[in-house]
Amino acid sequence: MKKSFFDKEQQIIFRRLRRALPNCYIFPKVDLIALLKPINVDSKAKRAEQVDLEGRKIDFAIFDSYMHLLCVIELNSEVGEDGKYLTNTSYFKTAGIKTIRWERRALPLYEQILRTVAPFSALTAPKPDIAPSTVARAQLV
Repeated sequence: MKKSFFDKEQQIIFRRLRRALPNCYIFPKVDLIALLKPINVDSKAKRAEQVDLEGRKIDFAIFDSYMHLLCVIELNSEVGEDGKYLTNTSYFKTAGIKTIRWERRALPLYEQILRTVAPFSALTAPKPDIAPSTVARAQLV
């Protein structure tokens, strides 16, 4: 049986990301090892870092039109034994990669996505959507 590539929340946020960021490349389910490399000089420690990175993924990586990484997006979902979300934040902080985390239960709308991602890039925040029907209604009242 064919399996769906996205779960429900990932599909919703992917569509919103594409709408909000039409000039960006959005890659889903990216392996951390594709974005980060171990920097430890000691070969054993370096191998341990690499093993730790293998198998870890982020929900989305956002690149500009020049293929420069703007940010990564993680949807909160997996909870560890300590009751906290499993994150890759420490890896990204060390590498200087901007990280955005959103709750699966409260996914942002496309305007919120653009406002959040705009500071990391040359993108501009959306202007208020003023449709002619809205203006007409406001004048009638």
